[in-house]
Formats: sequence, C-alpha cells, structure tokens
Amino acid sequence: VLSATGSAKFLRRYKTNLQDIPYDRTAFHSVTPRLFESTIPNEEGTQRWGLIAEDIQTAFGDTIIEFGENNRVENFDTRGLIAVMYQEIKNLKSEIDELRNGN
Repeated sequence: VLSATGSAKFLRRYKTNLQDIPYDRTAFHSVTPRLFESTIPNEEGTQRWGLIAEDIQTAFGDTIIEFGENNRVENFDTRGLIAVMYQEIKNLKSEIDELRNGN
C-alpha cells in the first residue's frame, strides 16, 4: 500500500492544475556538470561529480533551488530538476527523430 507521503506522490490523483513546464533550453544548457574536490568536513579532498547550486539558481531562479541566510541552500527540488532533465531528453529525441527522417 502506498501512502500519500511515499511513492503515491507521483500518481495523477494527487495533483491538480496540471500544466507544461515553462522550460527554457538556454537556461538548461547554461548549467555545466563539474568535477570538483569537496571542502565539506569529513569529505575534504574527495573528488565528486556534480552541479553547482549557484549555477542552478542562476539558470532556474527559485524554482529549483532557494538560498536562505548566509547563502545556505534552504530548498533543493531534485524532482523539479529531474523533470527539467526529462524534458530536455524528450526535446533531444525529437530532434534526433527529425534528423533521421530527413526533416
């Protein structure tokens, strides 16, 4: 049994006012994945792959990431970021299909 606080959140019946994402491909492509060394205590020097929070906020505003006092991340909507990435994959697939079909 799924609860409303678990996986059921993805079900249509728990959503209203469904709309397409106001998606900006230019913003998406302005965020660059990076290889970096962490400075977080207990992870210092560990190499990681990831995105930079400030870059995400510049690209998408407070929709995906919000900063609070002392420039600390208050909210990071990973589902929102996944939705944007999914939309870009769909856009790229459409472009590939058009190229394959000679359009």
